[in-house]
Amino acid sequence: MDTLLLSRDYPVELEVSLPCKGKVLVRTGQQVKAGDPIAEASFPDHYQFFDLIHEFGIKAEEIDETLQRKEGDTLNEGDMVARKKGFFSRYLWASENGALILAREGRLTLAYGEKKLVARAPYDGVISQILTGKGALLANQSMVVQGQLLYGKRCSGPFVRLEPEELTKQPRKVEKNLKGTVLWLDGPLTTKLWERLKGLELAALVLASAAPGVPIFSEDLPFTVLLMMGAGEATLDELSRALLMDMLGMIVILEPKARSGYAERPVLFRVWDQESHPLLPKSLPRLELGSTVRLLGKPYQGLLAKVEEISVKPESFASGALAQAALLRIDEDTLLRLPVNNLELILS
Repeated sequence: MDTLLLSRDYPVELEVSLPCKGKVLVRTGQQVKAGDPIAEASFPDHYQFFDLIHEFGIKAEEIDETLQRKEGDTLNEGDMVARKKGFFSRYLWASENGALILAREGRLTLAYGEKKLVARAPYDGVISQILTGKGALLANQSMVVQGQLLYGKRCSGPFVRLEPEELTKQPRKVEKNLKGTVLWLDGPLTTKLWERLKGLELAALVLASAAPGVPIFSEDLPFTVLLMMGAGEATLDELSRALLMDMLGMIVILEPKARSGYAERPVLFRVWDQESHPLLPKSLPRLELGSTVRLLGKPYQGLLAKVEEISVKPESFASGALAQAALLRIDEDTLLRLPVNNLELILS
């Protein structure tokens, strides 16, 4: 059983970290703005490699006498690193500030300059946890809708809604009004509609689902696409629809790898508002009597139900599967008994 987050007030956490060990620049509870540095690591900008035996024409036993610095020493511009005495003296000087980072058997590696790798907050939030030497978890708490599949990268923009037929009306006005928006196309996407959409300068496109024949699965996409119900043909459930309707007109963020509830999934959430949604811990739910769930798999894909009974022991189903079962009420007249693996527990 998976967990689906559909909530008007729930935390979303994103790991903002370096790919290597570095220094964390923030503290737990700190509020950060988009672009603020979370962690950084420093590296030499360039290196110089020098072979004393080859370049100075010395013997191995002369290395210690020739080398004027030790491995690990810092260097200032003009410092003498090595010197060969004799009628034809030879010298190695530091060309700029740096360090002698390796000196093995006469082979020297000198590091010069500095460049930094910085992990920055992609949007406003609060630091909820420090990841020692790597970065931190950036938290928001606001209206959140989890999706299934996302093609593209993180983006943000005003959240707007259109029905398919509206795309054919006043095309110039539509194109101007939709520039930079996160568009929810509330209806099926056809190949003809896609040809119209892909020329628009959208930040992202939100769809209930998309059939395998639609070109978004085979083309390079001009903007991010979020499938709320995944691939296939499915109708958006009423809870997801209601929450998306409430988010219309807000600035929203599409995050590919946020952590919320039990799952790491793509999520659509509104820009964090500290006063309306103070950052507070939320408990994780479990499947129990009265829980709201969303059904997976045909012919029930997308239907919502209430749990009326949960089996204690695994049961055998017509497919041959042996699994824990739940008795579900779809409406007043409809009861279904399904494996719990065919359910998404709605985290509200």
